[in-house]
Amino acid sequence: MNKKLILASTMILFIAITSHAQTGTVITDTRNKGYWQDGKIITQWNCPDDLGYPPVNIKSWDKVPAVNGRLPTLKETQNGTAIHHYGGSSNPNVKSYNEITLPKLAYIKSPNAGINELVIVIQIVQTNNYIIVGYRYVTGGCGGSLIQDFHFLTDDEIKKVVGN
Repeated sequence: MNKKLILASTMILFIAITSHAQTGTVITDTRNKGYWQDGKIITQWNCPDDLGYPPVNIKSWDKVPAVNGRLPTLKETQNGTAIHHYGGSSNPNVKSYNEITLPKLAYIKSPNAGINELVIVIQIVQTNNYIIVGYRYVTGGCGGSLIQDFHFLTDDEIKKVVGN
């Protein structure tokens, strides 16, 4: 593995652990499983500085790798195709969400700035209680939230945003 990538991953993990430690929850799963240490599923996260998800040219948004029709794998969390893998197909509590073909452009209200921010949705999973969306920021980084926090763009809205 590239030394810079290892260093960057270590720094991101350190920042995530220390920032969540302040709230009493510590992330110990370094393999992006999608659960907090207490066993609760992660429904919201915001990592705009995650170097594993570089900026995307908006004209090429539809070429961004995404997961459709199944749960993400550990390997996909490592190569940037997905964010959390939830234990894969062996997890009976999480299943794929198949009502939207990905990638998909959407707006989410930014947890930092309180404004609508353009993102590229790369994974959606569902549990008995939640539909959880994972996305990449166009400017780099990643995040996730519940599906009701998103406005998925129509074809006309995409044309206006992308400039086609």
